[in-house]
Amino acid sequence: MNQNQLEQCALQYAQNLPFAIQSQPFGPEFEVFKVFDKMFMYIGFNAGTLLVTVKCKP
Repeated sequence: MNQNQLEQCALQYAQNLPFAIQSQPFGPEFEVFKVFDKMFMYIGFNAGTLLVTVKCKP
């Protein structure tokens, strides 16, 4: 899986979750997903490398 495929997969998954809200509080190149004002996913590029950070319950 390349960076574009990973980005599209992560975006599609998060956009289809119930109550998920997508925003760009850090600028247009970063996508943040929240549920009930709690961030659970961050997608963006840093120095040309895709970063997908997902928060999970331990």
